[in-house]
Amino acid sequence: TYTNIDFGTVKGLTVGYDLRRTGNVTLRLNYTLQFANGTGSNAETSKALILSGQPNLRTTIPLEFDQRHALVGNLDYRFASGRAYNGPKVAGKDILQNTGANFTFNYGTGSPYSKKDINTTYLVGSINGSRKPSRFKINLRFDRDIELSYGKGATAEDRKKAALNVYLEITNLLNSKAIINVYQTTGNPDDDGFLTAAKNQSGINSQNSPEAYRNYYTMYINNPDNYSYARTIRLGLQLSF
Repeated sequence: TYTNIDFGTVKGLTVGYDLRRTGNVTLRLNYTLQFANGTGSNAETSKALILSGQPNLRTTIPLEFDQRHALVGNLDYRFASGRAYNGPKVAGKDILQNTGANFTFNYGTGSPYSKKDINTTYLVGSINGSRKPSRFKINLRFDRDIELSYGKGATAEDRKKAALNVYLEITNLLNSKAIINVYQTTGNPDDDGFLTAAKNQSGINSQNSPEAYRNYYTMYINNPDNYSYARTIRLGLQLSF
């Protein structure tokens, strides 16, 4: 076992706005301003510095999970049933009763990372002195509640009740390519700079097929884990009884 004396300090401010159901609309907004600094993001930070020959540093730096700005919002637009229904009608029927749409969006600035030189892999600038790109995502959900009754009973009120919710859910509605991780040598999620570095050209050109080598390496280095999930569509049912 081992111990260290690293420390971290997180300071922030969160502001929220909550609009309760007004007509058909409900709205919630939350904004967070955060400063996360410390001497190490985890227990291995100082160990890595010591193994690289650096002194036992105690300078505060942005931590790996530091996100300066974050904005989360939720907008729900829904039609009620019965007398409260104010939506469109077809042949006198409330076609959109108990039906609604829910939008959720998330925006966040990028977290820090340490940029390195492509040729020497030495640190460029300061530790965690560079930032990943910002991320923005919208999710959308359409759903409808259907009241069900079952069992024995002379009237509908005497029977057991159940609720069926039918929904269509679309995550990452805009199919945005939100970047989660980047390569330290380039700051890009799909290129680590290996193919363009001058020191690697002789080795690449000595391959049986340099063009095929470049093609396969490009596919290999474009790691899907560096991005958030693409647009996903789900159709589902939820039964409550």
